[in-house]
Amino acid sequence: MQNPQRTQLVSVAIPSYNSAHFITETLESIFAQTYSSIEIIVVDDGSSDGTAEALKPYMDRIVYHRQPNGGLAAARNAALRLARGEFIAWCDADDLCEPDRIAIQAAYLCHNEQVVAVGSNFSAFETGKGIFDPSHAASYYSELAENGFAGLFPNVEDFDGRGVAWLEQPLSPSRRVYWGNVWKRLLLGNFMHPPTMMIRTSACARTGWLAEDVKTNEDWEYITRLSRLGPVASIDAPLLRYRRHPNQMSGNSAMGALSCIRVFEGHRRLCGDDAEMVRQIDVRLARTHAVASYRLAEGERRKALKHLLAAVGIAPGESRFFFHLARIVVPHRGVQLLKSLRRRYGSCGDAHRRQSKPA
Repeated sequence: MQNPQRTQLVSVAIPSYNSAHFITETLESIFAQTYSSIEIIVVDDGSSDGTAEALKPYMDRIVYHRQPNGGLAAARNAALRLARGEFIAWCDADDLCEPDRIAIQAAYLCHNEQVVAVGSNFSAFETGKGIFDPSHAASYYSELAENGFAGLFPNVEDFDGRGVAWLEQPLSPSRRVYWGNVWKRLLLGNFMHPPTMMIRTSACARTGWLAEDVKTNEDWEYITRLSRLGPVASIDAPLLRYRRHPNQMSGNSAMGALSCIRVFEGHRRLCGDDAEMVRQIDVRLARTHAVASYRLAEGERRKALKHLLAAVGIAPGESRFFFHLARIVVPHRGVQLLKSLRRRYGSCGDAHRRQSKPA
């Protein structure tokens, strides 16, 4: 049981790969927290851009660990091994924490001892341009866009921190918090933004490690496993500023689709004999195979066809078979060439017809 009379040590875990231009600003946002019982763990995942040099002025204030590049899951696992806190907060090396982020989330975990992890809404900004979306979660996650927080979580409460003795005064304003057992909803798609998450370290120990062989969506896979232990919560307030920039990892790639297939296949196994959940996951799995087919069609046509046939085998009505087959048979460059020829010779034919038309 957490002791509401004292603050809990929070380990802030920051995986960093070639983040020299951003990480010092991220650290400053954590040093500026209104919550004081924090240890900061920076895992340098084989950076080659001078990240270690950028961190030199902060070495006496952080736990620094460097390792060969292993990906985001490996970096988060390394931070988890080093963490001494009762709670562990994830934060990406290019994002910024609002000053009260750690205090609000730690207070909520003390307030609701059923909850194993809490995330939040987040704003979005671009360097030098400021915030372009003050509430970005629904824009980022289709599950939230379609259902809203209220459609995903069974419970809601207004939280102002009363009853948490170490808070000097109640939160003003109070925050709307959605919470409950949502692991089956997470099987179908993520809606918990990983860099906003604060997790009980004891729950991490029971969940195990992040899957290091899944190169994207590994955090969604982990959060889904974690949520099987008990309720999770999301605070509908932007406690993090998500930085959008050209160098960040993109899910709009073949690798993103392939890793998503891996995750859905694992989620399908978690369903056991729940036929309706298996059916719903199969629909999403087929769509994801079709997306992989589309993204592979330009350079790896055999693999693209393999994924298209997999989509048809799982859920034939979800594959858009002929559309994707046409993309494989006539790659994008061929389509563009045909369009170019049509514009060129079609316009000449139109001109010839106009000239030949009797007066």
